[in-house]
This record gives sequence, structure tokens and C-alpha cells, in this order.
Amino acid sequence: YALSAGLDVYRNPPGFAAAVAPLTDLPHTTAAVLWRLGSAAVFLVALVRFRRAVLPGLSPPRAALVYGLAVPVALPAVNNGQVNLLIAAAGLGGTAAAVRGRW
Repeated sequence: YALSAGLDVYRNPPGFAAAVAPLTDLPHTTAAVLWRLGSAAVFLVALVRFRRAVLPGLSPPRAALVYGLAVPVALPAVNNGQVNLLIAAAGLGGTAAAVRGRW
């Protein structure tokens, strides 16, 4: 962690830093694309699990509506490349697990 004027300027926990450290060996553009694709994939999996656990009886058009409504919310988070999409995915996945009784 780098100190600047006595402040810890690193915003993520050490475990997260260790998980994304392999991306630092890649070219910047490649790492950015992989980060965004990975974040979007994790969010999509969490959203599918959430929809199946919380709203199991939805017809296909209504399920598509759920996914369609998530797109405008998720797209800016994918674009800026921050960890926000993974935080939302953790919330969705945790809720889906709790509904299924998988504590």
C-alpha cells in the first residue's frame, strides 16, 4: 500500500488486490477489457440466480423485462470499470442464496 501524506490511498482490501494482481502483467487495454467482461459475466450470473430464486414463476417475456431493466443500470458500471458491478453482483447473489436457504 502506498502512503501519501500519511493516508492509505488504496481503496480495496488486500484479498481483492491479490485477486486482480495477475491483470497487472497484461497490457492496459487487454486488462481493461478482461476486467469489464469478467465483471459483466459475474453480474449476469448473479442476476440470473437472483431472478430464478426470487421470481421463479416469471414467464419468458417478463424475465426478459427483468434483464432488460438491468441493462441501463449496469452499463455505466461496466463502462467506468469500477468495482461497483461486482458489489451489486454480491448483493444479488447473496440474496438469492438466502432465499434458497444456503447460508
